[in-house]
Amino acid sequence: MNDPSPPSGAIRDRTIRWMLITGSFSSFVALLFTKGLGLVESVFVARILGSYDFGVIALVLAVTNLTSAVGTLGIPSALRKFISGEANSQLAASSTLRTAWHFTAGASLGTGLISILVVLLASPLLPDSRLASFLALGIGITALSGPIVLFTSALQGLGRITQLNVRVTASAALGLALVVVLSFFLSTPGAIAGILLATAVPGVLCLRAVMRAIKELPHRSETRTIGIRDLMGYGLPWLISGLVVLLALYLLNSYLASTLGFSELGTFAVAVTLANAITFIPLAIAAPLVPIVSSLGVNEPVRGKALVPRVMRVTVFTCVPIVCIAIVFSKDIVRLTYGDGMAEAGPLLSIMAVGMLVTAVSSVIGTHLTGIGRMWFGLLLNGSWSLATLAISFVLVGQVGAIGASIGMTMGNVTLAVVSFVIGRRVLGLQFHGVMLPSLWAAAVIGLAQLVSVTPTEFSFSLGAGLTVGATLSAIVLMDASERSMLRELVGRARYWIGFSGKKEA
Repeated sequence: MNDPSPPSGAIRDRTIRWMLITGSFSSFVALLFTKGLGLVESVFVARILGSYDFGVIALVLAVTNLTSAVGTLGIPSALRKFISGEANSQLAASSTLRTAWHFTAGASLGTGLISILVVLLASPLLPDSRLASFLALGIGITALSGPIVLFTSALQGLGRITQLNVRVTASAALGLALVVVLSFFLSTPGAIAGILLATAVPGVLCLRAVMRAIKELPHRSETRTIGIRDLMGYGLPWLISGLVVLLALYLLNSYLASTLGFSELGTFAVAVTLANAITFIPLAIAAPLVPIVSSLGVNEPVRGKALVPRVMRVTVFTCVPIVCIAIVFSKDIVRLTYGDGMAEAGPLLSIMAVGMLVTAVSSVIGTHLTGIGRMWFGLLLNGSWSLATLAISFVLVGQVGAIGASIGMTMGNVTLAVVSFVIGRRVLGLQFHGVMLPSLWAAAVIGLAQLVSVTPTEFSFSLGAGLTVGATLSAIVLMDASERSMLRELVGRARYWIGFSGKKEA
């Protein structure tokens, strides 16, 4: 008599698949909403303040990102990793969270005080007399909100992705209202305060959900104790590799401001903001993928490795049509969002969109590294990106302006992807079966999109629309049976969420 129940491996695969689908879908909806509101926020701020002050804000945020990274010391990422893996009991999770909170609070406040002192001492050297007060304001808010962000990482590590996304979405709406009101009434300092205060709102909203989720974890008296050494062992390489990127962005923004002026920096910031929309899908996939890989890394490492090429294929198929739109309609997108005054950001967007696609695909390898705790390789990846981006940008900015910075960032993304594949193959033992054909297809489609964008005719809109539709249809044809099945499940879940289906979820 045949046993109707599937084997444990099949059940595990089905569970992972369901977690990826539900977590990725809710994360994508949340990202679409939050990043969309973030884009609206950026548009409002740029239109209220103008390109010059928008460039000033970009420089201030580059500095506050640095102080935030140093103040939190990579602890949020370490907390997410350990709660989803080793510290998966009530006692271990609550102890780990408490240790992380106390340590981060002290480090964040100390870093903030030192940074403000440095800014005040360096104020005579700043290119704008207002920058010292703006930086002090931003650093102060960042220091106070540092330990609060831990609760968003904890909720993700606990696997409560949908709960996290609901709270992040609500936070985005509150943040938008806060930023617009403060920008309108208090100008540039109000915009800075609103943007940075909004980053703390998700942590506040996640606090109670984290406490409830920890109470639902199993009781185990014999559990591994996660201390500061464990957290820093994971968080320190995360911090250093993150600082490399943030420092590179600060140097690039400073170079643009000093060489071309804050208006050009504002144009570049607009293009970067729009190009980042392409990362919505990989970020959505990464939200459930990190805790899944972390759990598999402890129990089933082979199954974790097998996820990488599958997720890469899905990322290629879903991102390419979006990149086509960003390339072909770059000028229209900029005008529609930021107005004619920012039209010069169009060519920059079409260049950076290619780099963002490359990064979206290769980021799956980075997500795997994060999930299994091989954090020092992140320093190599981020260092490669930073060196390539700065070297090429510094050479080209003087010749072609902000376009040189966009080319430099794109080539930095390509360098990052190459190094990621080498590490994935040689160090992690990953096999990229089935990725070559989608990559060649993506290169052909993107090449056609760039050709359409640089040879404008009266049929440019029709050609661009046709290319986007063709890319979407050909992506569906190239998908295998499991990917089409996943697509059908995603469409079914979307119909349920927007109310087209009267059936309830199982």
